[in-house]
Amino acid sequence: MAKPDFSRNQFGGYLGGPAVKDRLFLFGNVEKTKENAAIGLSTPYFPALTSYKAQFDALSTTVRADWRVSQRNDAFFRWSRDHNESLGNFGGNRLPSSANINANNTNQFVGGLDTVLTSKITNSFRAAVTDFKNRVLRPPADAQAVVVPGLEDIRIITDDGALISGPDNITPQSTFELFSQFRDDLTWAAGRHVIRGGVDVVHYRVRVTNFVNGFPQFNVVSPASRNPADILDQPFINTTLGNKNGKRIPGTPDNAHRNTRFSGYAEDTWRMRNNLTFNLGLRYEIDTHPLNNDFDKASLVGPILPHGTDPTPIDKNNLAPHFAVAWDPWKDGKTSIRFGAGIYYSLRISNLVTNERASIAPFNSGNDTITLTAGSPSGGPQDFNRDGRPDFDFSPALTAGTKVRTAVPIILAGQNVYVAAPPSNVPTLDITRTGLVISNDLQTPYSKQLNFGFQRELPLRSVLDVNLVYSRTEHEFMRDLDAANFFPGNGRPIILGDGRPPTNAITNITSDGYSRYKALTARLEKRFSGRYQVTAAYALSKLETSTADGLGLGAGTLVNRNVAANFGTGPLDRRHRFTLSSIAELPKGFRLSLISTIYSAVPASILVGSADLNGDGINGDLLPGTRRGSLGREVKSVDALNAAIRSYNSTLAGTLNARNQRLPFAVEIPDGTRFGDSFISQDFQLSYVLKIKGRAKVEATAQVFNAFNFSNLVGPAGLPSSPYGGTLPTLATLPAGFKVNADGSLLDAGGNRVVAGATRLPSGNLITTTFGSFGAVRPSIPTGTGLPRAAQLGLRVSF
Repeated sequence: MAKPDFSRNQFGGYLGGPAVKDRLFLFGNVEKTKENAAIGLSTPYFPALTSYKAQFDALSTTVRADWRVSQRNDAFFRWSRDHNESLGNFGGNRLPSSANINANNTNQFVGGLDTVLTSKITNSFRAAVTDFKNRVLRPPADAQAVVVPGLEDIRIITDDGALISGPDNITPQSTFELFSQFRDDLTWAAGRHVIRGGVDVVHYRVRVTNFVNGFPQFNVVSPASRNPADILDQPFINTTLGNKNGKRIPGTPDNAHRNTRFSGYAEDTWRMRNNLTFNLGLRYEIDTHPLNNDFDKASLVGPILPHGTDPTPIDKNNLAPHFAVAWDPWKDGKTSIRFGAGIYYSLRISNLVTNERASIAPFNSGNDTITLTAGSPSGGPQDFNRDGRPDFDFSPALTAGTKVRTAVPIILAGQNVYVAAPPSNVPTLDITRTGLVISNDLQTPYSKQLNFGFQRELPLRSVLDVNLVYSRTEHEFMRDLDAANFFPGNGRPIILGDGRPPTNAITNITSDGYSRYKALTARLEKRFSGRYQVTAAYALSKLETSTADGLGLGAGTLVNRNVAANFGTGPLDRRHRFTLSSIAELPKGFRLSLISTIYSAVPASILVGSADLNGDGINGDLLPGTRRGSLGREVKSVDALNAAIRSYNSTLAGTLNARNQRLPFAVEIPDGTRFGDSFISQDFQLSYVLKIKGRAKVEATAQVFNAFNFSNLVGPAGLPSSPYGGTLPTLATLPAGFKVNADGSLLDAGGNRVVAGATRLPSGNLITTTFGSFGAVRPSIPTGTGLPRAAQLGLRVSF
């Protein structure tokens, strides 16, 4: 019997008990996971290579001690360690040599002391340190060997998109984060009032190292033979190489960013009557160094920022009040009516700090790169640190038709000089005239939240809980992707700080975005009795947002400088969610558990290829008449979509936009195309507990995920939460014999309707697309809820 492509083994154990009777208790556990999987490969350059092993290993450890210091004092200490390591980032046309090892190691230390000060006052103190280390490294030697022969330390990408070989372009890299937290909470019970207050101090330090293109990357003309050995003798298109500096936070003594957040709160819970309780509170927080507040902006971008070259100030207006009430109208202890409202701030220190730092720090002090184009020998001499003296001449490698084997030694020699070049004293943005800056009127994002709830105890030991939830988030980060230019026809370009108009795009991060979430939730729970329990939960919700980025980086802008035009359904919106779970005690000591999950499909935005329809500098604009997330929401049928495509072809296709670019023609979609897929999964677990003697017992479990094997199709990312592709296929110009019909449909030379996936171009090539179900696949994760059917066995022994 052949060994399966996937296997998972999990081991673990725990030990606990009193070390000193009634005074000291100890507990410890260890869990180990070892997973073997395979990732599919499909490239004509290595036809015999259809899959490659991908391993995942994890080890988790926890040790805890609880100490009864005295009648008034209880202390505890906990140490937790989690280490995991996986091989991934390859598959399809990416060879295993392009993979990387993602290794994470986290140690957390937590201690606390709870003290009874008086009969009405208690205090709780906590201190914690979390040390997180992430490393992204090259794959093992056997994976590195699966590469284009002779180019083991060179990254190769063929122009036909059929092969990616050699080192990952952002490997190696590392992220080291250290959190230190101190918190103290005081509680005072005064009659009908319970007053709480506390302070919280969190210190954060992050170091990021990233060797972008430390191994040069070559884009190469694909050989007709599809023989990887022939790539050495192919001409290259361009090459990108890095200076191997690796610093992501340049301009600091130790390549680190530090911030301390101080916060404090006070609240009063007032039991006005036995059936009526009010809660009123106020929180305030402030950061000492949330962004690059220590660096002036580059002089180049002074004219496009609201406060010139001043650094982004610290937002100190972070007062967050909240109010809540709970009422039992019939005073029987079976009904609760609740209302709450509050403001909540959240500023996540993210990659925005490191991205801007690379732009405002001295040139060549971070992980800089250069790109050289074949056939452009005039760009051969390079002044790596812009001191006015050329450091290396790449011209011999840049003549048209230069073969890869000839260019590689020249590029590597030049990279050695690049690595040795000292940094400049001039900010990177002033030299490159392109990059990212954070606006110096940025405000801290916050959300205004309202909720109304009703809970009622019902017969049969059951409870009904219904809630209305509303949240409005303000000052979410957004990106102006061409901040130095007014849109053509809407004014002339701004004159930048060096006295010249812009030549490249400059991205400006603003806090103009907003989002809105509305939901009705209902949960009916039958508590455990009569040997079973059942819980059914349903949510009807709607998420609308002006930015699709869930990481807080402002990504996903569709229209520059028009927040309202970016507003639409969020990419992770699932209008309907239903979950049913149950546990039943069966005869003979068996227990059956199940969970059934049904979610409606996520939406997608409908984009016209990479066209800039309005000339605002963003490529990939919305199909006219649609908005963010229209596919699967306002546009629910292929007929409606194709009608919008025909309208576009009749009015805009083939014309010039405001930047004098000709707009492409959009191709209609086949009638059977699906707009996203729902998520359905039924998971079961059968367990049996055998009691041996005293407290000793053995528990055996059998689990089945997605028992009915529903194909929960996903988008190109291959993850259960990723939406389908929404980018329409386009034709830059109409091929010979093609024309636009009176109704806006495209017709081929035979007078037939042009449809993606069905029509061929005069060259014989099929018009392909990744739109909708054409680009959908089953999830690439090996096992779990909603993924292809899988089974798992487990055994636990305790005594």
